[in-house]
Amino acid sequence: MTRVLREFARPNISVRPADHGLQIFALREIGGGSVHVRVTNLLFPQAFVIPLSAQMTITQWHVPIDELQLLLVCVVHQLHATRRQARDASPAPGALHPCPTTSRE
Repeated sequence: MTRVLREFARPNISVRPADHGLQIFALREIGGGSVHVRVTNLLFPQAFVIPLSAQMTITQWHVPIDELQLLLVCVVHQLHATRRQARDASPAPGALHPCPTTSRE
């Protein structure tokens, strides 16, 4: 996935309304008549589900704090992870590990 995004950096992008919000389609011609398709689902009002591979996605919540700042919370979903991998990747009970606060400026 990283190679595709790095080597074919200018996709054709289209947006389609969906019951849950929007779907963003990024199509990249990668040679040999093949097209790489990436679909990002936007769950309104502030969540994005971003596919990284067939096995992994990231869900991001953009939570407004005030007019200039937001809190970005990221959750990584890995399919077929073992219980040990899931346990090792999880924060301690009661702990919250959000992504850094970012500014809208």
